[in-house]
Amino acid sequence: MHVRQLMLDVAKRCAEQIQSLQTQIKALQDEIDQAFKPLEDDAGAYHLHAVCIHDGSAESGHYYTLIKEHTTNIWRKFNDIKVETIAEKDVFENANGGFGQKTAFWVVYLSKSETQTASQFQLYQMSNNNHYSAKIDSKLQFDITN
Repeated sequence: MHVRQLMLDVAKRCAEQIQSLQTQIKALQDEIDQAFKPLEDDAGAYHLHAVCIHDGSAESGHYYTLIKEHTTNIWRKFNDIKVETIAEKDVFENANGGFGQKTAFWVVYLSKSETQTASQFQLYQMSNNNHYSAKIDSKLQFDITN
């Protein structure tokens, strides 16, 4: 009987430890879920807005920027004075590296509310002479050739 009681005591302690671990796991899972909850809500979502690309080596190279116009879902490539539209798949090919010597140097994300605010300012519009007109502010404007 003594051995049987000892085994029952060990089984009881194991069951208590298992219950304690399950409680800890549940608490940690709840904590993780709470930490990532804002990312699940659309209001907390972030959208890729711009990518600066470095094309070259560590010794030399060239930088250009890809910026998304969120109202039209059009990406534009700003390369010195030349501005052109670029397919989204090309944005990610340029940013991923391994595509020649191109790789993302920095990226900009906007929250959904910032995206909506930025979309109210139509910064880049096609002018009558097929140039992109970049409105810096209401007093200053310059043309960028397409």
